[in-house]
Amino acid sequence: MALTMKMLKGFNLDENVQQAILDAHLETVNGLTADRDKYKADADKLAEVQKQLKEATKKLEEADHDGYKAKYEAEKAAHEQLKTDTANEKARNAKESALREALKTAGYSEAGIKKIVKYGGFIDSAEVDESGKLKDSDKLLESVASEWSEYKGTTKIESATPEHPPVAPSDKKVSPEAAEAQKIFAELHASQYGETKSAKE
Repeated sequence: MALTMKMLKGFNLDENVQQAILDAHLETVNGLTADRDKYKADADKLAEVQKQLKEATKKLEEADHDGYKAKYEAEKAAHEQLKTDTANEKARNAKESALREALKTAGYSEAGIKKIVKYGGFIDSAEVDESGKLKDSDKLLESVASEWSEYKGTTKIESATPEHPPVAPSDKKVSPEAAEAQKIFAELHASQYGETKSAKE
């Protein structure tokens, strides 16, 4: 129940006392009202702070999740790139090895093979079959020869047997020793040159 001046008059108090009591009461009520409003304002602020804290926590969790996700995606991409690079390097090494072998078989010098492999640009277009050999090697070697033929050597195998057996000039006299040597030579190589007429003594 609220304290009023009408209630105070019922106590037969002096008007000044009544006013003093009423003023004290109003001061107390006003103080309590102010405290109530303050607490209510603080409670409202606390609720707002809690709301902001909750939102901040949620954003932090999302950012943390996104950070881990981005890191995972980056590591996954790096791993896939490594696999691709390794496969490409393996395929290129196989092509290079097959090309070197084909060039060596075709008679190119070692120095020429090194230059052709490094500067010729044939590895990228080359293909290797399951056995590690070049596909369409003849066609590829034709392309190589059109640009690098100067590095293709020609090896001539010399026969240990002379092309023509030595014969003594018919107008000169041959010593007995030379005639005997010529006879023996002719007998040893009769199957290749036929019988050789003995020189006149």
